[in-house]
Amino acid sequence: MKYGFVDESGSPGVAVNSNDFLIVSLVLFDARDDADKCSDAMNGLRTKLRLKRDYEFHCSRNASIAKAGMLQLISRQSFSVITVSIKKNQTKRTASYARIAQLLIQQLEQFTEEIEVKMDSNPILYKELKRASRASKLKYASLKQVKSHTDNLVQFADYIVNIFAKKMKVVERSSEFYRPLLKKRVVLVDVRE
Repeated sequence: MKYGFVDESGSPGVAVNSNDFLIVSLVLFDARDDADKCSDAMNGLRTKLRLKRDYEFHCSRNASIAKAGMLQLISRQSFSVITVSIKKNQTKRTASYARIAQLLIQQLEQFTEEIEVKMDSNPILYKELKRASRASKLKYASLKQVKSHTDNLVQFADYIVNIFAKKMKVVERSSEFYRPLLKKRVVLVDVRE
């Protein structure tokens, strides 16, 4: 059994500009113990940075010191990640939650037959992931929506998907953000049409 945590960046539909992506990342822990250690490390980081116990690690909203702490924390954790990135164009509706869910589950089938997944609240993506997992070869797939501020590992997935968003969009300092993932098992499905 693996334990997964999902978050997305971007929105479905056609591109507004030439650098639009829909990206979904699934962080995979091989054992509950690895997931618990990561969550405990995030609690320790809050203490170290003198942040409130309910402080939410959210990549796009955190101050530089919290981001730097999270990037160091990411590099020390034991996990794999599957990321699906669809570069949107201005004429086709290629970037749909149904399509990205199907691509993600296809990759997941190569990692495991059984998984428990938590994700930030997104009813449409949730429905499509449920549909794709039922149609897959997975023997067991449990999917649950949670509020990100209540779950450290969904917050962890937020950082991972934002690392990939910066990498795909080639924003300033994207290589600095990607560095913590260099020694991890990463599957990146990059769709550009």
